[in-house]
Amino acid sequence: MRELNQKTRDVIARVRNGGETLTVTDRGEPVAEIRPVGERSPIDLMEEAGLVVRRGRPFKITWELAPNNGLTLEQFLAEEREEAEL
Repeated sequence: MRELNQKTRDVIARVRNGGETLTVTDRGEPVAEIRPVGERSPIDLMEEAGLVVRRGRPFKITWELAPNNGLTLEQFLAEEREEAEL
């Protein structure tokens, strides 16, 4: 991350001109990859080879919060606990 922060243009040039795929790390832990646009990822290559199949579709939130009727979370939980004890 330090090199990316300090030398962004140089890093992007390595990707654009050299076709490199670079891994960004934070304290030694990989957190992102920077690769040329259009380059297929390893998972894309495995999918094309028939080794893996993507399943499902992206998760979409389809619910809304219920009205709180003016209660705080603590009040709501206290009422719920009282009902559960009955």
